[in-house]
Amino acid sequence: RSGIVYSLGVTTGNFGGTNAGNADLWISRHNASGTITWTRQLGTPAIEYVYGLAVAPAGDIYVVGASEGSLVGTNSNPGYTDGFLAKYSSSGSLRWIRQIASSNGADDDARAVAVNNRGEIYVAGTTTGDLAASNAGESDLWVARYDRNGNRQWIQQSGTNRRDTATSIA
Repeated sequence: RSGIVYSLGVTTGNFGGTNAGNADLWISRHNASGTITWTRQLGTPAIEYVYGLAVAPAGDIYVVGASEGSLVGTNSNPGYTDGFLAKYSSSGSLRWIRQIASSNGADDDARAVAVNNRGEIYVAGTTTGDLAASNAGESDLWVARYDRNGNRQWIQQSGTNRRDTATSIA
């Protein structure tokens, strides 16, 4: 309603902060006339991937992707890539990050995010590991729900003996 727009991507430079060593993610907020009001950059010495963004009715911003490193405030990276869910305030302050990782060091990513009017966050992604169940094949899809504080409420994993992926959620 207010005309605010968010954009996000990946940079190997200093786009909204100092590059942490490889490809970092960035998020920008644009006002109704398109002027950037803030940009934030987040990364590790490894590579970050960013796939989705959702804005809650209260203005909080949720970003999902994957990291080959260990993002600030998360567990160390046990696999090649781990998914992540990050929460930013409407003013661009990073509130928290949750790294999403299988216990067996497999590849995990978070590809999509949605938030409802109660602040419940829904995330979908792909895993080659045992994120919520034994892997059924090449890769499985997963869906999880988090509360507004980043506490995971539930997670479900499913797949076939082939490659299964999740790319969006609503």
